Parts: sequence; C-alpha cells; structure tokens
Amino acid sequence: MIYVLSDIHGNKQAFNSILNQINLNKDDTLYILGDVIDENGLDILLDVINMDNARVLLGNHEYLMIKALEGSEKHLQSWYNRRGQSTHEEFNNLSDDNKDKILNYLKALPLACEVAVNGKNYLLAHCNGATTLALRDNVISFTRVEPNFEVLGDYTLIFGHTPTNYYQPEINPLEVYYGNKMIGIDCGAHYPPNGDYKGRLACIRLDDMKVFYSK
Repeated sequence: MIYVLSDIHGNKQAFNSILNQINLNKDDTLYILGDVIDENGLDILLDVINMDNARVLLGNHEYLMIKALEGSEKHLQSWYNRRGQSTHEEFNNLSDDNKDKILNYLKALPLACEVAVNGKNYLLAHCNGATTLALRDNVISFTRVEPNFEVLGDYTLIFGHTPTNYYQPEINPLEVYYGNKMIGIDCGAHYPPNGDYKGRLACIRLDDMKVFYSK
C-alpha cells in the first residue's frame, strides 16, 4: 500500500493517530510531503529517519532550517516567523550525532517524486515551486498551488503547503481538496484548536484513494 501525507508541523498526536489507523507494514510505503518540523518536529523527524518505509520530500520549513543553520540571517528570521524558534532550540539541545544525522538527511531530501499505483501516475511535491524545481539565485521557490494551476503531463499532482480551506472555505473541519488533476492534502494540522477552522492531519492511500484523518 502507498500512503501520502503532508504538513505534520510537529503535531505528534495527529501523526501518531494516522500511524495507528494505517498500521504500516514492511511492504507499505509512506510518503511525507514536507514540513515535518515545528514544536516537537525533530523527534518526529528522528522517528521518520529510522523508518525503513518512509520517504520524505523537502518542505519550506526544512529548507528554511537548513539555510538558517548555514548562517543565513534572512532565512533565520523567516524560519522564526513560521514557528521555527522552538525547533531551533530543540536542535541545539540534541547530541552532535543527532544534529549531523538530521542535517545530512534534510540536505539530501528531494523536492518531488513520481509514483505509479494501479496504472495511475502521481507527482508528489510540497507545493507548486517544488514541482518545477524552480531555482533563482540558488533559492528554491515554494509557491502556492492556485486553483487554476494547470497540471501538465499524464499525472495527478498531490501536494501540501496550503491548507485546504484556501480552496474550499465552506468545509470545516478541513478535508482533502480535489481539483483538476490535483489533490491538496494539507488539512491544517498546525491550526490552533480554538481557531475558526478545525485543522487535522490527512493521509491518502493511493491504492483505493481512502482518506484517513487524525482524531
């Protein structure tokens, strides 16, 4: 079975809820489309690194973390503006071995990948910019997938980055968004529990398109 989720944003309770529901076995593969980190995100990341059947793509939060730890003040401030300070503090408290393990892992993450399930082709990516592998001045572009985004090629794009209430504001709690040859799966797991929208983590099983939501 092939499972896809995105934008955990350090929500360990939601991530564990999904894992308990899908009950991964050794023949399954779980794709995580970036933005694992925030809050308790590094211990989630260390768990994922040790999972033989998990594949992670680079999200903008991981990208900002890499650039910030390389000394970029601009990226550090941008990371902090996206709740990265607690992740930075958590990173500083890790052992040197775990620091190296995390950084080496993040730097090797791909921006996108293709998978085929039951004769259907899927392009997995964190967002629009990642699908085009857009680079400018050695900076990756993480741009929103707009509702009118034209997906070229014989595949369906599955993406995160943008909570799905951007596309379907009338649906609350958030649900997976199905557009024209595109599926958005960021259901706002980072949203505060007392906010206007109820966020949760979503995971889609490509074999039968069943969707699991965190509880």
